[in-house]
Amino acid sequence: MNNLKLVLLSFWLGVAFNSFAQVNAIKMKHYYWNNPNHHFSEVLTKKGKVLYDSVISQTGLDTSLCFKVKYDSIINITNRKYLKAHGYLYIEYSFFNGQMRKNYYQSYNGYDSCQKQQCILSFATNKDNIDVVTLYLIQ
Repeated sequence: MNNLKLVLLSFWLGVAFNSFAQVNAIKMKHYYWNNPNHHFSEVLTKKGKVLYDSVISQTGLDTSLCFKVKYDSIINITNRKYLKAHGYLYIEYSFFNGQMRKNYYQSYNGYDSCQKQQCILSFATNKDNIDVVTLYLIQ
């Protein structure tokens, strides 16, 4: 009987402590190279410029050979169904709490880096400890 009381008490205490935990959302500001209202090169933070330079050097991207995807169609082009039917390259460099991370994915459904590609380049920041640069190159 004492063991049952002890188990119930520890369960209740565990629920009580965990129920008071709160999570605060991190407010991020997103900028797109494709959006004419965003002055992309002006909004990059110091860390954002480093991430942007890393993405450019990794891909050898020449923006003059890219088609800018219209801002209002970015969601349609980056959905899973559309990407399954096309070759694409996805690169994300992020800087979070002093650590740099890299995410890289390439699908070879006819992907050819020598042809003109649809480019989606974005930058997200909370102006404090998080900076993210993302690039999609889609055939």
